[in-house]
Amino acid sequence: MSESAVDLLDAFYAGSLGCSPHDLNAHGLTVLESDVRSIVFAKGGPLALYALAKSGDAVIAVKPGLGPVVKEAVQGAVALDDPVCETIEAAVSPQVNAGSWFRGVRLFCGPDSFRGCATAGVREISPGEDERALLLQRRWGGKVFGRLVDGRVVSWAVVKPLSDVVWDLSIETLPGHRRRGYAKSAVSAALEHIFANGRLAGWGCDRDGAASLKTAASVGFKHYALDFGCVEAACPLA
Repeated sequence: MSESAVDLLDAFYAGSLGCSPHDLNAHGLTVLESDVRSIVFAKGGPLALYALAKSGDAVIAVKPGLGPVVKEAVQGAVALDDPVCETIEAAVSPQVNAGSWFRGVRLFCGPDSFRGCATAGVREISPGEDERALLLQRRWGGKVFGRLVDGRVVSWAVVKPLSDVVWDLSIETLPGHRRRGYAKSAVSAALEHIFANGRLAGWGCDRDGAASLKTAASVGFKHYALDFGCVEAACPLA
């Protein structure tokens, strides 16, 4: 990962959390009240809490009013490890209408690390020809690339054009067509589109999402940070 790319990512994510790039790289845990509902790259929102941890350090952004609760929960902690996450969950859950908690990883890919594969059988899918593509584009607003088998879309890669720095991806593959490289080929086409528009590519998934992490690594995604957060109720996950 090049230094210039890290600087771009730090500036983007710091701006989203309401802190400075220095805060993302400072030692210890920084808790601040911020407009976490606007952090749409995580799970689509609305969020009550969102934390980003680079190495052992972390910035924990919480919606107004939760600052004192979270500061007390992390008092004395030096890293956002699993026990600290559990303590935060226990302290915050009674204070918000929590729908679910997630512990994830955020990855990054640029043209210099991209390892694409053959995209035969992949093309942009218009919303009018595929119901799933229509739903994905309505939700995220970007182009949808699909891998077709026998004229049917079996894997989708939708671009989330959510900033002028990083465009995230959301990937879906039908259960009966997984582990065949279809997702990798759809992702490769989506990444070519992202890089042609001068953006970096972002990828977020659960830390134990082995299949998702394997697909991301296969096309050149690299680790940026761990994340952790609370999605408020009545908001479906991506």
